[in-house]
Amino acid sequence: MPRAYFETYGCALNHADTAIMKSVLASHGYEIVDSIDDADI
Repeated sequence: MPRAYFETYGCALNHADTAIMKSVLASHGYEIVDSIDDADI
């Protein structure tokens, strides 16, 4: 399973957009990780 890491800066809308992107990737089989060192993308 590919692993993805997100780092979000800025306003609340940026954080909401990141949550949407995380959800989309998770629904396509990506594991969302908390560390960039553990991520594939």
